[in-house]
Amino acid sequence: MDDLSSFYNGKIFLIPSQQRPYSWDKSQVKDLILDLHTAITREKLHYTGPIFLEAKVDDKTNQHLVEANSTGFPLQLKYILDGQQRVTTVMLIAAYLSKSKYFATLPNHALQEALKDLVSFKSQAQKRQNPQIHDELRMRFSDDGMTKLLSHLVFQDPSDCPTITTDGMRRLYDNYNYIAKNFDNLCQINNDPFMFMTVANHFLKNIILKLVDMEIGFDKYTVFESINNRGKGLSVFDKVKNLFLHIAESHERRIATANSSIPTLRASGMSDSDIAKKLNLTTTDVASHPLVAQITKDKISKEWYKSVSTLYEYGLSSSETKILADLWSTMYGKNAHSSIFKDINDLFKDLVDKDNSTHMNDLNEFVNMWAPYFKAHCQLFTKDVNLRFNDTNAVARENLVRIFDYIQLKEVLRIPLTISKYKYSKDEFAELTGYFEKWVFRLHGLRLVMRKTAVATDNISFAKKVYAGNSCAESKREVCKIVTKRAPWKNILNKFLRGMPVYQTGAWNGRSLYYFLYRVDQSITKGNIGYQDKTENQDEEIEHIMPKSLTGGWLGVQDWQNEDTAKAWIHRIGNLTLTMNGDSNKKLGVNLIEKKCKTNHPKYTYERGRICEQTVADIAQLVPRSNVTYNWQKIEIELHERFYARKLIELWSLPCDCDLGVFTIEETNLAKSLESHIDSEDFTQLSINTLDASINLTSVWDPSEIYNPEGKISIHPCTETTDQSEEE
Repeated sequence: MDDLSSFYNGKIFLIPSQQRPYSWDKSQVKDLILDLHTAITREKLHYTGPIFLEAKVDDKTNQHLVEANSTGFPLQLKYILDGQQRVTTVMLIAAYLSKSKYFATLPNHALQEALKDLVSFKSQAQKRQNPQIHDELRMRFSDDGMTKLLSHLVFQDPSDCPTITTDGMRRLYDNYNYIAKNFDNLCQINNDPFMFMTVANHFLKNIILKLVDMEIGFDKYTVFESINNRGKGLSVFDKVKNLFLHIAESHERRIATANSSIPTLRASGMSDSDIAKKLNLTTTDVASHPLVAQITKDKISKEWYKSVSTLYEYGLSSSETKILADLWSTMYGKNAHSSIFKDINDLFKDLVDKDNSTHMNDLNEFVNMWAPYFKAHCQLFTKDVNLRFNDTNAVARENLVRIFDYIQLKEVLRIPLTISKYKYSKDEFAELTGYFEKWVFRLHGLRLVMRKTAVATDNISFAKKVYAGNSCAESKREVCKIVTKRAPWKNILNKFLRGMPVYQTGAWNGRSLYYFLYRVDQSITKGNIGYQDKTENQDEEIEHIMPKSLTGGWLGVQDWQNEDTAKAWIHRIGNLTLTMNGDSNKKLGVNLIEKKCKTNHPKYTYERGRICEQTVADIAQLVPRSNVTYNWQKIEIELHERFYARKLIELWSLPCDCDLGVFTIEETNLAKSLESHIDSEDFTQLSINTLDASINLTSVWDPSEIYNPEGKISIHPCTETTDQSEEE
């Protein structure tokens, strides 16, 4: 075990690219400072755990690499395999202490130099103006921005200050400033120079580290995976990266051995086929000498670091295992979320001991997908409004906002959305988002599909086909097949017109009820309607036409004289509409339908409201009974539901022939109920004057007439296959 001076002496620390960014936050820095103070108070040592180091070696000679300094004693270059967070944070504390104001009051050159030695050293070149000063950092990150920022913090050189562009840089900057602002208070120095000197000396001598220096040839990957200390545990992605580094190192070593052996064996007269047998290669491999490694440690480290950096940049570091499992599921068509590391390990672990071209190609393909897949996911699912939906056009953003914020079911199509974002152009992805919105709303917003297994099967099957090369047109047809299989119009309308209460019952998912009414309103009202994803912020409010609290007047209406019957109909979709705003909703109150409709009513009325409210007024006048101009009974609610059913088909049909076929719904008594009230032999439809639209009263529905009445929309057949010319 070493104190800080012994541990840091003689070393330059390197952060390899396979290390994740500096990630300690202020709470962990505070814990370390408080641990130090506790150790001082109790006059005890404070053990911070093992630090795993590996010497940087010359690739050709296997000799440890060193760097000269002003003392004449070379400094060893050491990779930090585990312990970056602790080593870096200790340096930040030492940097602050070495610049303390108390050294001016109570000079202690030896102590100040010792503190500086933890962070920096005097280089042989002496890069800074004054001779024989600390001018070179003792730590170097693979991220150049991190190194420049640490240099700025340590040497207080304004010209060195880089732009903070990553989460790691932000944490480094914030933690140093936290130490500068809070260290004295946390350690109860109380402006006492003598107390400061005591604390600084204890900092150097009472913090104890355990150095674990990995020797050349040590199986560091196995050791690294088994490390268990106070720091952050290994994530699945860490374990995968560690496994792949182990594979790459073994593979590169075998390639190097083969390249050095083949010329010697050839010179001895051995044939290529015999050489192949001896070295466990193919004859083609031998003929291709010198061989090139299929996968390298450098590539794995870089791709891992790019992926993890993207997670930190977009604020999704906690999602890495889920994203990795999504990618694996996409590539291999299997739901791997419960067994992701096992699946990866089972497929690739044999590559540690022997090469297999097929599996090595698979590993390479998987690694190549890390960074772009992680970026595609982060661009869609980040909570940072400044980064959200990066690299998408306005059409895609509108559809994504509908899925994520309006329906609030963004996780349902996480895998199809991510692979489509990666695979297709902006315009193609935008087209697909319109299909995805209908997929989400019909299957999941309306709760037509409840089983998670069905959701996973659909999503993974779709994503695998996209990854395998489906064109955008083929993916559109695939969406149509899934939607029409899981949520055909016949099933939707039978459920929709069955009379199931939907208001605050959970019958629909997410915010689907308000979203449905909003979209209907938006489709028939001129001008923009501002959707709000929180009820308390929305202008439009859900209005119960027959109110939730029935007054005596409503109980006098024939169909509602039985209060239990009325309560069964109050929350049906046909009894709901949207009002202009909260004030208009209050003014409508619990009045009878004629007062809510008439334009001569002194307050707010449907006839003066939004078009969707005017539609209610039209429906209330469609079926006169007993010389009453306005009615709102069971018939009107059912008529309103029929109108909404028409809007469902109009707004959420897919432009494919499999979704627009004629179908028959379950028989209802609506037409028979109307016979005694309307003097007509044709009960197939009634006209809504406000919209110049009809309500279908029959059991036969033709979606194509509603969705594409003028035949201007291009309808594609689901069974269409791509011809040769398109492929070319």
